[in-house]
Amino acid sequence: MEENESFGQWSDSDADAGDLDSIEFRRFEVLRSELMELEKRVKESADQSKTEEEIKVYDNEVSGAGLTAPKKGNVIKKSLDKLKETSMDVWQRTQLLTIDVAVAMGLMRRVIIGDELTEKEKSGLRRTVTAVGHAAMAAIQRYVPALIPSTFGPQRRDLLRKLQKVKEMETVDAKLDQNIEEPAS
Repeated sequence: MEENESFGQWSDSDADAGDLDSIEFRRFEVLRSELMELEKRVKESADQSKTEEEIKVYDNEVSGAGLTAPKKGNVIKKSLDKLKETSMDVWQRTQLLTIDVAVAMGLMRRVIIGDELTEKEKSGLRRTVTAVGHAAMAAIQRYVPALIPSTFGPQRRDLLRKLQKVKEMETVDAKLDQNIEEPAS
């Protein structure tokens, strides 16, 4: 599947097996680079943890507990590093999702014209559609929560409160009726 760079659409040759192999190879390369990045982060985290252990100062005279020596600018540096790391993670995930959506669009086009998909292609299409659906639902819940009714929304809570008041009134009425009937007996 070759992407038309000016419009972001797939050309007619996307059904070729060679193109599918090249896309899978590119996805493999992206995943491999992500794995290398993850290993790098784990190593950096382990090194940072080791450094923090070395910073601990034990003062037996004061309280016997471990105290950490604060470093100036360390909090800001950690925050910026975390922000960079998170931003990179979001960017990489967005790139992967974009690649998956492009491949899924090609597969959908093949389904529409009547081609049969392999099980691997079907599962990839399902996975991509599910991922896009989850991303859309998360965005809607985050940015437009009023579109999705909550089972615990204010209208339902008000209705529940009114129902409880009606039940309380019915029990009070029933007790009053019993009290009125008992002296008459």
